[in-house]
Amino acid sequence: MTREPNSLDTILARLGNHDPFSQALWQALTWPTPKAVRSRFVIELVAHLHDSLTDRGEAAMMDEHDRPPIRYLDAERINPFRVLLDLHNHATRQPAVPRPDDVLAELALAAAVVSWWTRWQPMSIHAALCAGADLADIAAATGLDSAEVVRRWQRWTDVQTRLLIGGRPAVDADEVRAVQRRLAAEVGA
Repeated sequence: MTREPNSLDTILARLGNHDPFSQALWQALTWPTPKAVRSRFVIELVAHLHDSLTDRGEAAMMDEHDRPPIRYLDAERINPFRVLLDLHNHATRQPAVPRPDDVLAELALAAAVVSWWTRWQPMSIHAALCAGADLADIAAATGLDSAEVVRRWQRWTDVQTRLLIGGRPAVDADEVRAVQRRLAAEVGA
């Protein structure tokens, strides 16, 4: 019986059969939850870094002699760590009277940072909940109200409990139900 390739297969195929990251990625994806959950962001970053360092991503990399991207689509292709550094460097070197491209570059880089953070934040919320952090403390840490923390976490867990990695859900449904019970007790629902 053969199975259809999934996103994990695609990532591993991109890395190649002899790439040292390939084995590390597979091991990280098969670790028990919640370690695998915390590792998912790292895995996505490693895959993105790999893309950034290959022919596909070299055009998106910015060095000190290049102009920063002025479009979100160009900024989003840059490695997430690099885009943070580029945004910092760009913001600290802003001329007193910025040109349109200066402001557009800041917008593009900031939008790419927000995009990456939006994908990563629910995993971090889940890790905090599993570690026993109170909802109020998580809300304070994220700057969100408690209802928004719960909404983002629930939307993320809805997907993660259906996503199969190595034949297992990315997030254990029993773990999610335990957190849901604790949240219901905290909120008083």
